[in-house]
Amino acid sequence: MSINTQLMNFALKLINIFFPKLAYSMLKKRLLMPESESNEWADDIKKIVIETKFGNVNTYQYGQGKCVWLLHGWSNAYQFWPLMKKLANQGYSCIAIEIPPHNRLNNSNISLPKWVNAFDRAVKNIHEPTHVITQGLGASVIANSSWFTGYQYDLTLISPVLNYLTSLKRYVKKNTIPSSLLSRLVNEIYSTDKIHLKDLDATATINEFSGRLSIFYSKLDGFTSLNAISVIAKNDDRKVVHFKGATTQKIINSKSIVYAIHGEERPLDFAV
Repeated sequence: MSINTQLMNFALKLINIFFPKLAYSMLKKRLLMPESESNEWADDIKKIVIETKFGNVNTYQYGQGKCVWLLHGWSNAYQFWPLMKKLANQGYSCIAIEIPPHNRLNNSNISLPKWVNAFDRAVKNIHEPTHVITQGLGASVIANSSWFTGYQYDLTLISPVLNYLTSLKRYVKKNTIPSSLLSRLVNEIYSTDKIHLKDLDATATINEFSGRLSIFYSKLDGFTSLNAISVIAKNDDRKVVHFKGATTQKIINSKSIVYAIHGEERPLDFAV
């Protein structure tokens, strides 16, 4: 844990003693509103913004050929850009999808249930894929969507978050954040969306997926659902690879991801 993170956590705990409402707002911002980054996509990227009542869904299309969706789990699809360039050069049409972490229409926080709804609304306007790649929480968005019930092709999960509530609890515990703040968030989500976060556990849905499934993960990503991955890995027809010591970005840029998209049977135990 970095010194900055330790200081932020200490400040959050101190503020929670005297100003619990402010502390709760700070926690929601940290968990639901990642800082926006300014990234310069290539000029020939086709950006389309799809408006939904849950917020705008940005899509970035590049290349021609078989369609590949790339769903980022934390709003910033630019992380996929190096992979998109590789795939476009090999005859693929790539569509990166950003699920909104913040509903700017009414300046309110949104969470997993609304991310799922935003995805379901947006994909009605996007060309159907033959391969879907998700990162982080994108796995939970896909698995809980209505769209996924009819998908039978290829699916690749990178550092997947399949049990969001468990990941949140682990994050709060690791950072010694007051558990009362998380309980308040869980209750608010149920109050506004009428669904319990525990009911959005995507493990069973992914485990029952009938298409070709590959999972790439590293324990460096503290949110990754390690227990869920171990359950899925018990099936012989799943390709599950642990990249020891690799960052998520290194996994995304690895040759193994490209092999998985091609459907090539190559050793998948390296990240370069």
